[in-house]
Amino acid sequence: MIREIVRTNATNMWLGALCVVTFGLMLAAGVAADSEPKFTTIDFPDAVLTAPYDINSEGDIVGNFTDVGNQMHGFLLRNGNFTAIDFPGATMTHVYGINSPGDVVGEYRDAGNIWHGFLLRDDNFTTTDVPEGKFVPWG
Repeated sequence: MIREIVRTNATNMWLGALCVVTFGLMLAAGVAADSEPKFTTIDFPDAVLTAPYDINSEGDIVGNFTDVGNQMHGFLLRNGNFTAIDFPGATMTHVYGINSPGDVVGEYRDAGNIWHGFLLRDDNFTTTDVPEGKFVPWG
């Protein structure tokens, strides 16, 4: 009986925390609790798959798309305009995050089949490998 109460209280605590976080995200996104949510389809032109990953406070969205040749690329959606993000010379690029100033982070695979992290700032790519570390992409 005590175990069941503890499990129930822990579950209720997590559900309560989830509600608080969800409400906080709604407020941060400028959505009033009593307004209807608005859904927008995000499809990179001519892509077979589009996967948004992050949005910043300016409303810029980054993510990944797969083209008809089954090749993955990153993308930026800003003010309704899509831009493909491909690390120069990479065989594959994934984009995972963007901050308020518009700096984009992700990973790319080079011609030697080795993964690296990158930062894209002001249209300039920088590799962000960990010294003496091993970069292992998730997913």
